[in-house]
Amino acid sequence: MSFWSDTTLRENLENVIEPANPDKVDISGYRLSVGDKVYITNDIDTKNESNAINLSINDHFEIPAGQFALILTKEKITIPKNVMGLISMRAKTKFKGLINVSGFHVDPGYSDNLIFAVFNAGPKSVPISKNDDIFLIWFAELDQPNSREKNDSDINGRIPTDLITNLNMRKRPAIYL
Repeated sequence: MSFWSDTTLRENLENVIEPANPDKVDISGYRLSVGDKVYITNDIDTKNESNAINLSINDHFEIPAGQFALILTKEKITIPKNVMGLISMRAKTKFKGLINVSGFHVDPGYSDNLIFAVFNAGPKSVPISKNDDIFLIWFAELDQPNSREKNDSDINGRIPTDLITNLNMRKRPAIYL
């Protein structure tokens, strides 16, 4: 398995990233940005236990300390059958306290936006804006095309309800001893 160089990435950019921007090729990876949907958990005991947000052009949001968020990428990714994508958050974002708790790879054949699940392990809220380049993807060539491919994405520009349901937090009842 060999990773794509910046030259190989630029040669294949239009086939794997939509919308593609050559300026976002970063060494041998591509900087992915925050799209127009985000879901943030909270620990307030109300009927609305979440903060589901549709972002406009200049919108920003904050992920409170101790909370999870699901962030949809602006870019749609298409992984060829002979390639695997590896994903991470940029160091400048990690140093604010955010931890990537979603998967760390994208299967061969996958084609859709990505959803990053993050947790704020830091001591304060982390502000993020729409279009911030906070994620990275690298492409690794497989020794041959995969016999199976991922083709069951149901994201289609949204954050699926089952992902939100899994992260919903409720105040836990006090335990008296």
